[in-house]
Amino acid sequence: MALPIQSAPTFFCELPSDGTEVKFRPFLVKEQRNLLLTKEDPNQKEIKENIITLLTACTFEKLDISKLSTFDVEYLFLQVRSKSVGETVKLNLPCQKDDTHPKVELPINLADVSVDKSNMIDNTVMINDEIGMVLKYPTLMESMNISENDESQLLDVMKKCIVRIFDNEEVHEMMETPDSEIESFLDGMTIGQLEKVGAFFTGAPNLSHTVTYKCPECETEQSMTIRGLENFF
Repeated sequence: MALPIQSAPTFFCELPSDGTEVKFRPFLVKEQRNLLLTKEDPNQKEIKENIITLLTACTFEKLDISKLSTFDVEYLFLQVRSKSVGETVKLNLPCQKDDTHPKVELPINLADVSVDKSNMIDNTVMINDEIGMVLKYPTLMESMNISENDESQLLDVMKKCIVRIFDNEEVHEMMETPDSEIESFLDGMTIGQLEKVGAFFTGAPNLSHTVTYKCPECETEQSMTIRGLENFF
């Protein structure tokens, strides 16, 4: 006689981008095992691909995780993790006054971690008086290539995240526009215009939590803002 099959409990959360309600279940034992192995993998691309696969399974394949914005994926992962292995994660924080001092182990309640939207700007960006573009936030895989100091990387991400370009007479949907035309348009932008559009990406919402702690060596009170999924893994 076969062993009974257990049903995992289900939970709900809302995506921070648009409030969409998502039904999810916790990690299974085999998924948690794979997650621990993933954490040790130096290949960031494989880590992100594994997270997408994991969240797809935990949301009953009802969402295309690969198309969600990075901060939606990060937030969703945090919700699933908190219901799977507990709502507390321990961080080892350095002394900001002297990095030779012992690190401070600090428990963080994942319920206190939120998505910081303080630097976000409107997704419609006018690059001059007549021409503007509508942008979307990059996905988890696309966000790997964002660097404020690398113009070529920023242009590559920008090309994938432009929804449409418009002027006073016409609207051009990027899904219907050849890549060569998009690249030519971007190459013709000024540095100032590029910086204006780049601000949309660098100001994208992200997981954020500010903590205060005291170094046990020098007894200095310190504050640090923790950002990004990798710190709450």
